[in-house]
Amino acid sequence: MRKVLFSFLIFYSLSAQAQQSKFLLGINAAGVWNSYLLTPDSGPYLLGGKINWSAGIQSKYLLSDRFKLDVQVNFATKNFASGLDMNYLRTVDYEAYLNNKEIHYNVKQSYIEIPISVNYFFPAVKPVNFFCDVGLTNSFALSASYSDMNTYSLVHFGSYGIAEKYKDYLISLKAGAGALFPFGKSFYGSVECYSTIYLKKVSDHFHNPFQLALGFSVLKKLSSKKISTN
Repeated sequence: MRKVLFSFLIFYSLSAQAQQSKFLLGINAAGVWNSYLLTPDSGPYLLGGKINWSAGIQSKYLLSDRFKLDVQVNFATKNFASGLDMNYLRTVDYEAYLNNKEIHYNVKQSYIEIPISVNYFFPAVKPVNFFCDVGLTNSFALSASYSDMNTYSLVHFGSYGIAEKYKDYLISLKAGAGALFPFGKSFYGSVECYSTIYLKKVSDHFHNPFQLALGFSVLKKLSSKKISTN
């Protein structure tokens, strides 16, 4: 909780500079695709990818003609499909194996994420400014639960805690590219394709997922200074 509060303080300290210059503030949303590759240390779990999403507040602060600091505070989901390998099930519940019981369900997770990155803007192709970015994302767990369990799964596995859930704190490397373009007076739109790579294992039971995201932002210039990347 202290880490979450500290991250919020960082974000709002940047927002307090809005009356100076070089500042954009707005909202963002992204669709996030994650996929699992089954590996020898996946253990008994059969894992599947899901489309997740994130949404929140975003700011961009002009550091120089080419560089902007991007700070966000987002609510994010990290859901995935899970289940038990029938070969493993044979060793722990032979009756279920013989009756071919389906042990498939979803794991639902929510996090507060604080992505902090640096944007590098290429020479402008008016009215669109293209950029690439790299940074770190801190993720703090809010909740985890099972869903879409059949009756057998709920009785036998639903009361033992969420064994496959991610760790309470995650840190990942974010890298991507996108475009910033004006629309209307003092408003900007942004679209970005990016990937996040976890720097530590998200769980003790399996390897990290690969993630690919497409995000959109609507930002408002809160100062009179022109933010052109020329």
